[in-house]
Amino acid sequence: GGLLVLVGIPVAYWFISSSLRKARSTIIDPREPIRIQVSNLVKIYGRETKMVRDFRTGSKMARIAGRLDKALRPKLESLIWQLPLMAFLVYFCWFYLVSGFWQLVTSAVAYYYVIGILEDFRRVRPKRVLKILIETFRYAAPIIVLFLLEKRWDNITLTLLAGWFWYLVVAIGMVSVLVKREGFRLDRVRPLFRWFVWFVRILPGVGQKREQFKALKGVSLEIGTGMFGLLGPNGAGKSTMMRIICGILEQSYGKIWINGIDTQEKREELQGLIGYLPQEFGMYENMSSRAYLDYLAILKGLSDRRERARRIREVLEAVHMWEHRDKKISSYSGGMKQRIGIAQVLLHLPRILVVDEPTAGLDPRERIRFRNLLVELSASSVVIFSTHIIEDISSSCNTMAVINKGEVLFNGTPRQMTEIAKGKVWKSTLEAASFEGATRELQVVHHMRDGDRIRFRCISPEKPFENAIEEHPLLEDAYLWLLRKDNGLNAKEQ
Repeated sequence: GGLLVLVGIPVAYWFISSSLRKARSTIIDPREPIRIQVSNLVKIYGRETKMVRDFRTGSKMARIAGRLDKALRPKLESLIWQLPLMAFLVYFCWFYLVSGFWQLVTSAVAYYYVIGILEDFRRVRPKRVLKILIETFRYAAPIIVLFLLEKRWDNITLTLLAGWFWYLVVAIGMVSVLVKREGFRLDRVRPLFRWFVWFVRILPGVGQKREQFKALKGVSLEIGTGMFGLLGPNGAGKSTMMRIICGILEQSYGKIWINGIDTQEKREELQGLIGYLPQEFGMYENMSSRAYLDYLAILKGLSDRRERARRIREVLEAVHMWEHRDKKISSYSGGMKQRIGIAQVLLHLPRILVVDEPTAGLDPRERIRFRNLLVELSASSVVIFSTHIIEDISSSCNTMAVINKGEVLFNGTPRQMTEIAKGKVWKSTLEAASFEGATRELQVVHHMRDGDRIRFRCISPEKPFENAIEEHPLLEDAYLWLLRKDNGLNAKEQ
């Protein structure tokens, strides 16, 4: 009873306190302008969970301590609690449990527990005797357990099936260690066993090493009220950063503060400030936009019917979709669906609106409408706008950043970025026959045939030809220059 109280009170406190944490739009004073600070943000996909990392760190420290101590004493001391636990497992399995299935399961747990203890001793004292003992136990213990279970089950088919499965797991475990070694080659395995090794190798989480990919590499930015454009090629890390800001993903390292509040510590409370529209999102397309938004408003806690109707009208008018309110969503164009996506985000009036590649796939007219809508919303909110379409940035954003391969190449205003390419944009003409060979080392932005000659515009750190004329750079030119420089194509300039 006392133990239950000691354990129960902290658990109950944790459950109640975490359950009470919820989105609060008032966590920041409505009169206070929003400021987002991103500091040294790193995201590594494929990284192990914190629990696994902590466990491995503890094991590694224990191995280091064992090597430094060069004695069996720490391991022998650990037997003080391991042996009683082992004895309890044996009693629980063979003298308490009645179900044959659970007897098999607990026997397997005890089996791997004993192997773990013996392997720990072998790491400290790599003796041949210990290796023989481990291998003998590994292969003989299941036979002894299954022999005892057969006496209770009196079912030879079931016993053989359990034995086959047990030894299959043991074999998979041993082969998985083999295939993860550096320099392992499948063609060196005997043809008789090659199929099994191949099978283990393709098993996810068993035979494959967890590949790690660093999507963000120390990103630091400051974002204020207005339109902030995040420009970069596909796979640059834009979506990853936006999802971390929204609290959907957790960063590996680094910090994000919203008006000085750590987003990791107050993630749930800050959700009330943030609206997120991903690149691809689903809707109930058999419903009208008004019915769909009414359903979402109920889920967001707007229980009063009149207030809900007023709010739905406000958001539909804000996205210029009120006249289409009773049409089915399935009949809308791509741009109209994007606007309904914005409308559902606006139901709770977010002060930070994050939109990921919203104009991808839209025709030019829809793209302009959508951009203008975001500009309207940015008058009183922070709008983070991710795209790889340069025109969207140049015509709408106050500040911007260029990101490539998880690193920030530029952070500032579009005008400041344009200045980067000053003196590096040229226009010229060449004979059509020599054009391809002469421009192989240059970055040609565009070209047009004019009879037997080709007029073109290119990016180069130096004047490429005698007849080349320097051009005033555009934002597109600066963007291409930054990517070219980041890819190491301008050795002279660097």
